[in-house]
Amino acid sequence: MSLLLHPYPTGWYAVGLCAELATAEVKSFAFMGEQVVLFRTESGVATLMDALCRSGPAAFAQGVPEFPAPGFP
Repeated sequence: MSLLLHPYPTGWYAVGLCAELATAEVKSFAFMGEQVVLFRTESGVATLMDALCRSGPAAFAQGVPEFPAPGFP
């Protein structure tokens, strides 16, 4: 009998410590082979998301872009 493993681990993973992330600070790093950004919103919620905007030419590691961005249809 063969043991089939999921291609990605499942569960919760710590990617940073709350005390190390200031409000409106953005940290960019690789996690499980993907570029991600970790940031804390103005209301204090820590958020992790893909580093690249899939709908336009924006890298969230440089901050949240204003839309419509120049050159964006």
